[in-house]
Amino acid sequence: MFEQRYLTNRFPSPLGIEELRNIPIVNAAAFLKAGPSMLLTSLDSEQADILLDLLRQRNPGEVPRTLALGSSSDAALSPIADVLALRLKEGGKKLFIHYARERNPRLIRAKREAVLATTGGLACEVCKFDFGRRYGALGEDFCEVHHKEPLRKLKAEAEVSTDDLAIVCSNCHRMIHKGGVDVLSIDDLRKILRDT
Repeated sequence: MFEQRYLTNRFPSPLGIEELRNIPIVNAAAFLKAGPSMLLTSLDSEQADILLDLLRQRNPGEVPRTLALGSSSDAALSPIADVLALRLKEGGKKLFIHYARERNPRLIRAKREAVLATTGGLACEVCKFDFGRRYGALGEDFCEVHHKEPLRKLKAEAEVSTDDLAIVCSNCHRMIHKGGVDVLSIDDLRKILRDT
């Protein structure tokens, strides 16, 4: 079990990412690493205990410590069961202001058209999955287009050609970017897929 010192009032509400990074065991959690947002990540039981206790402290009455099992039991459940029973509000609106690298939709269209013209389909360059073959009309002409060299690495606006892009399926695209800053190459992901 984690040390009680993390449950002091040292963290003012609301609990922020930087505060979580100050807890050594929690700092190792994947969701605190740089990379694509909105990914589901797992925590080990100690990290889950810390976060649940901090959430309970900040949100009394919202985060249950126990759950009734059957009609009369008040037995405490594991952190996993507490998370499964958690009910919080969602759907509120939040304004985000940030810089984003511009992508040119004409370049994406040109890549798709070039691949369609030469191969007759849009098969993933990693796993060969083709949405059109699998889903028929619904998946026709659908694919994701990946920048082999991440745009975030550019210091300034630069010319990009269709050769700098790759046709990938959604699953492979997520796996390429799963490491956040450390983007896998198409060849590296092909090798992983071949070796598993």
